[in-house]
Amino acid sequence: MKYDDHLDMAQLRRYAQSMNGRARKLRVSGTLSAALLRDRIYESGGRCEWCHTNLLQQEFELDHIVNLARGGSNIASNIVVSCPDCNRRKSSRHVASFALETLARTGIETTLIQRVLTHFNVQGRVQRHFFEDAEASFEPFVLTNDEPEGDTPTDEPHPGEVPPYRW
Repeated sequence: MKYDDHLDMAQLRRYAQSMNGRARKLRVSGTLSAALLRDRIYESGGRCEWCHTNLLQQEFELDHIVNLARGGSNIASNIVVSCPDCNRRKSSRHVASFALETLARTGIETTLIQRVLTHFNVQGRVQRHFFEDAEASFEPFVLTNDEPEGDTPTDEPHPGEVPPYRW
């Protein structure tokens, strides 16, 4: 479906029927209508709600924010307007994981990403060190020019030392 000022209601009815059929098959509550989908599409302002890509006159897709298979409901507040790329990347992954990946990839913290990260109590801009203990305090490494006297680094290793790699 292409994003336009006038959306085809017959096409939206088919889309809603398809989404409702999937929900019934998975025994998930909620029913979508063409009017609800139209309203969600216009609320997006013509942008992918994940990556903020302009969708005007472009193909877009509707997706459940929290997948039906992961316990998401089939209601309008769980529907997102997405570019095909974001919809494929998200697939059936956990929504918080995808939100973090999208934030790292685009650098844009959209309203949807903020909402997802807040809901799952995840901080999007904090990168922990791989071996860092969760309770350990972190003191950053600071490079200074205060070298002790007589300890001038050289390119030559001391006897018995392994030479440094050269890239």
